[in-house]
Amino acid sequence: MKYCDLHCDLLDKIDAPAAWTDGREDLHITPAKLCGSVFLQTFAVFAENGRADMAHFRRKAALFRELSARLAPRGTLAVLSVENAAMAEGREENIEQMARAGVKLCGLVWNGGNALGGAHDTGGGLTPVGRRTVETLAACNILVDVSHLSDQGFTDVCNILRLYKKPFVASHSNARELCENTRNLTDLQLRAIAESGGIVGVNFYPLFLGKYSSAKHIAYMIDICGEDTVAIGSDFDGIPRGYYRDCQEAAAKLEDALKGEGLSFRQIEKVLQKNALRVLGF
Repeated sequence: MKYCDLHCDLLDKIDAPAAWTDGREDLHITPAKLCGSVFLQTFAVFAENGRADMAHFRRKAALFRELSARLAPRGTLAVLSVENAAMAEGREENIEQMARAGVKLCGLVWNGGNALGGAHDTGGGLTPVGRRTVETLAACNILVDVSHLSDQGFTDVCNILRLYKKPFVASHSNARELCENTRNLTDLQLRAIAESGGIVGVNFYPLFLGKYSSAKHIAYMIDICGEDTVAIGSDFDGIPRGYYRDCQEAAAKLEDALKGEGLSFRQIEKVLQKNALRVLGF
């Protein structure tokens, strides 16, 4: 079964459409592999703090539009996201510009944190700029993405969006109970995302999986936060290696792996497709 993916970093690996070819062995995602395996792919505009500005966003958003136009005739939906909201430079009009460009979800921070708040590896909650950013994202109907965020920042987002009655997501995070890494989510955090109506995309990076498979993390999360809350967030082309070699292998093996964990066809369909499509508005 083709799957929906909430996060990949391909846009950070290429600077022009011509650079995205089937001969790129260094990429987890190539055109042919993607179109044969993935029903919906979310492409993140990523930037470390030193290059996180609107000029960078506009360049990568233009690249995304060209890739999206190539994928649409081949049956793969493309979604745009942002990883590191420092790109908006703290300005409401820039977030509005991102919304007009089609951004569906926006991660507030990356490793090390930024002017919006603390990251998983630094601690610290949202700053006043971060709180205003969350409120503006909610007003623009862009989903707040809490992957990479600190635990206190997570709580801050949850409290703000509860007032707005908006869902939020963790596009590429796993279960901390199975792998004790601060990039992963506690059971309480998983339940909070479920209560908001959001979803969690399971990351394929072995460092965040620990000794368990991606399917085991999915099955565990379903037990904790329900079958309507779990999806896929591969982090392909943002990680040096994955539990699956590439998107083609993931599509070929995920369904059987989930069956092996005792999931029903209904649950598998939700994890691989329906949950992401619902929350992204398709």
